[in-house]
Formats: sequence, C-alpha cells, structure tokens
Amino acid sequence: MILVLLISVVTFTASGDEVNKWIDEKGKVHYGNVPPETDSAPVKKLEIQNNFDQNEYEKAKKRHIETEQFAKELEKEREEEAKRKVEEEAERKANIKHPPPFADPRSINLPRPYYEAPRVPGKPWIGIPIPVEPTPLPSGK
Repeated sequence: MILVLLISVVTFTASGDEVNKWIDEKGKVHYGNVPPETDSAPVKKLEIQNNFDQNEYEKAKKRHIETEQFAKELEKEREEEAKRKVEEEAERKANIKHPPPFADPRSINLPRPYYEAPRVPGKPWIGIPIPVEPTPLPSGK
C-alpha cells in the first residue's frame, strides 16, 4: 500500500503540470491544469513543492520486498503443515486395528430361551419376566 502511495506521488510530481485555481461567475472554486476558456475569471497558479525523498522511497521498497518474502515463507509453512497433517491422518488410519467381524446372530443355531410362566409350572411364558414379590403370610392372631 505504501508503495502504491509513493508511486502515485512520484507520478503526480514528475508530470510537472501547473495547477491553476480560479473562481467562476457563480462563486464556485475550480482547480485544474487547463485554465478556463473565458478570461473573465482571474487565474492563480499554485506552486507545488516536490517533497519526494528518494531514501524513504528505497526504504519503503525494501520493507515491501521483506514483507512479500515473509508472506511467502508463511504460506510455505502453512502448506507444509497441511501436508504433514494429511500424512499423519493417513498413517493413523493405516494403523487402526479393526476388531474381528461379529457373528450374525441369525447364523448361530441356539435353542430359543424357555421361561416358565410364574406360578404355572410346565407352561411356557411369553413376554417380559416380571419380578414376583412373595405374598405375605397371614398372621396367626
């Protein structure tokens, strides 16, 4: 950005054009390098000082080059870090020990569980087993 500013200042001052200032009939102030066509407005030529400093320009140019090199180094480091992360992820995935495949329960031939119905011996019970609380004994009084 500094370089752009310096270049614009250099091109403006290097052009060597005159800057004129005049006020038109309506009282509006104008600036330009071409004086007005009518001679009725007095034209004042403005003196522009050349404040260009070659040393400052060279310093700014050097800073710009250093900044560009630093940015390239950072980008290179980011790319290397991303590449390293991809390699680590690939290595991690390659080293995963997969558990043995589980047997499909339908392929195992086991007898179905058999539950007897509560308080009905010999009759199969269908449903969810419910815990049975013992019935209290009647008191002897």
